[in-house]
Amino acid sequence: MKLDANIYDLRRIGGSLVSAIVFAAISSASIGDALASSLEECRALKESGIFKIPGQSYSSQAVRADLGGVPVMIPAHFAEDLECNVNVSQGNQRLDQPPKINSFGFHVRFPDMSGKENLENWRNYYNSNVFATSWFRVTVVSGELYAGAESIDRRARRSLKTMLESETFRPLISYERLGGVEFGLEGFAPKGLNPETGAPYRAHIHAEDIYIAWGDDGKARAYISCSNRNIASAQCVHYFSLEPRMRANVTISYRREFLSQWLDRQVKVAEMIYRFAL
Repeated sequence: MKLDANIYDLRRIGGSLVSAIVFAAISSASIGDALASSLEECRALKESGIFKIPGQSYSSQAVRADLGGVPVMIPAHFAEDLECNVNVSQGNQRLDQPPKINSFGFHVRFPDMSGKENLENWRNYYNSNVFATSWFRVTVVSGELYAGAESIDRRARRSLKTMLESETFRPLISYERLGGVEFGLEGFAPKGLNPETGAPYRAHIHAEDIYIAWGDDGKARAYISCSNRNIASAQCVHYFSLEPRMRANVTISYRREFLSQWLDRQVKVAEMIYRFAL
């Protein structure tokens, strides 16, 4: 199996940071012409000092890199918005040493965990709508963006301190515990009433409920914030870690009506990413 490597520069306008996306990919004659065209366009943009990507960035090839200390090969349809911490200004990056991933993301369909790997799935993704879609977004951060070991637990404890321990009541910031445990999650909601409307602050358009899953070791294994907007597309944003197997954190987002599936989604996403390991 032959591996080719193509380095794409990403320059941050107005700043000194120079990073790169390295696509180390399995050669394929079927995409040769398209790839050659993309490379020529990339070289032209590089020479101008600006790298522009219309809409989102996608790889047409599988990506070989280091994810949280683990060598991985990420299929092309899962390698969206990929950023690696290669400093191409040094000009001495060894292509036999995979670059370290800072972040990437993808969309996946639940519960079969399919990606956009074929035309049928692309059509299914683009023909779905936010109110009824079974697709959800996954974002992975590692490398220079990794917040460190037990960062999910630190996030949870900082939030609890802010929400519950303030001596001064602050609308939408002061919280109270919800009774009982729901779906294996401890819940917290904004407390108090809006003096102008008499409505609970929990019903405010910008209010969010917070849910935390605690592990047997007493540390937070998941932190989830859910919009309280009374619309079908109201979202939950769910944070968890791939520790100890990978030094990486994951964020997934899905409709609030699927909160009961949080653990199933977390486990399936983690297992999918672990399978990228070489």
